[in-house]
Amino acid sequence: MHVLRDAESINAAIKSCADPHMRQLIADRAEFVRQECDGEYDDIGELINFILVEPGDTPQMIDAEMGGSFLTDHYGGKSFGDPVFVPPFESLDEHPTFYDIEFIQSDEGFAVQVLVPKTAGIEPWLMQLCAEHATPIEETSP
Repeated sequence: MHVLRDAESINAAIKSCADPHMRQLIADRAEFVRQECDGEYDDIGELINFILVEPGDTPQMIDAEMGGSFLTDHYGGKSFGDPVFVPPFESLDEHPTFYDIEFIQSDEGFAVQVLVPKTAGIEPWLMQLCAEHATPIEETSP
């Protein structure tokens, strides 16, 4: 798992991310946040973080990075695995090479983007969750 929590790590990922579609999404979201905050925050990491899921990452690892907000439905208090669990994300978009799961973490708009690549080695439960709940996004060339 690669976690981007500040402007420095976000900018580094924009330069080094191997997936051009994912790189473009990170760049677009970072630019949007920069424009929206209009100098109000010292670091865009105060408003947005990215979690880049890698093969072998477990639900518990992702949940730990998100402070327990990945595996618990905060509206109903149900946990992942419960038959009435409702995923607590705001949106889940399917891009050509990855899924983008957005969580709004505060009333101020702090967001966490969980990016799940469509590659071998990603936990089957996560791929199934994404496939079941995703909205397809039409991509333009990065």
